[in-house]
Amino acid sequence: MREKNALLEDEIIFNLIEPSSKVLVLGCGEGKLLERLVRDKKIFG
Repeated sequence: MREKNALLEDEIIFNLIEPSSKVLVLGCGEGKLLERLVRDKKIFG
């Protein structure tokens, strides 16, 4: 169940962040959300 909740949380966060934003990531686990943000939204982490 936690895995589904984590995926939903990541999707919500992903949709809130504007392209080319600067993002400070703390406690990001495996970093999958950060990887996706860098790839798809060209953020600076």
